[in-house]
Amino acid sequence: MQFPADQTQTEAPRDICERQIRLDVNFLRQQGCLNLGCKGQLTWGAGGRHPASVSFFAFPDFLRLNFAAKGAGDDWHLVEENIPLVRSQQPFGGVRMWFACPGCQSRRTYLYGGLLFRCRNCKNLAYASQNENKMFRALTQAQNIRRILNGSLDIEQPFPDRPKHMHWSTYFRLCQRGQRYEQIALSELAKI
Repeated sequence: MQFPADQTQTEAPRDICERQIRLDVNFLRQQGCLNLGCKGQLTWGAGGRHPASVSFFAFPDFLRLNFAAKGAGDDWHLVEENIPLVRSQQPFGGVRMWFACPGCQSRRTYLYGGLLFRCRNCKNLAYASQNENKMFRALTQAQNIRRILNGSLDIEQPFPDRPKHMHWSTYFRLCQRGQRYEQIALSELAKI
């Protein structure tokens, strides 16, 4: 199904998370980067822009970041920023790590880069889906359900069969939801 090029997305009032470099506390913990004394460098491809690079050093209660960032007027600044680390006990044992956003002190899994690393709310970032119009939100949801069912993402194709080992009740629930999203997408397309 082809859509008119000018109808793919509405104008984005805010920048989106998916276009930003981000620190992921779970990834860093899995890689051992949050262990006391661990140091290294993180690099991002940044979607066609110049690669971004951040050096880090782990302390017991914070992660020190060193990087160069472009500020207003294309001036480069050397930045040293300490990102607080917070631990929370889990109900069945173990500890979970969080970043404490330096801007608002809230516990966060992700911090987004720029001149400083901050949470999504402090940087006023939206998710890509928040900038989609009603037709594309419905189409995305319908395709996600088709993906779960290992079927074609094309909503003009027959709805996928039940995958082996999936409960029938789950399959029927997904069918109803998927077909409802497909109807919304097609009815919005008819309005164009």
